[in-house]
Amino acid sequence: MKILKFKIDKHNTVPNMVEMPKDADVIHVDVIGEDIFLWAEVNPENEKETREYWIYDTGVEIPNDPDFFYFGTCKRKSLITDEWFVHHVYEKVKGRE
Repeated sequence: MKILKFKIDKHNTVPNMVEMPKDADVIHVDVIGEDIFLWAEVNPENEKETREYWIYDTGVEIPNDPDFFYFGTCKRKSLITDEWFVHHVYEKVKGRE
């Protein structure tokens, strides 16, 4: 097992399709610089699967979709404007209850 990080960066209207080892356990979301990352416990020898993550900014409409599961929240400061942004990360998993 290892902990690896995976970049996600598309906001509000576009999914982040992330390839990671099957059965990865995503444990954290945070920001480095202006980039948002997920950290996951993985077995790097497992075959790969693609998982779908969505980032929604505070105040943006989120889907009323039973396949969307909240994962976590992070904040980042714009390096250009010094403005703070708060992002909420969801994973879309079809058929999970």
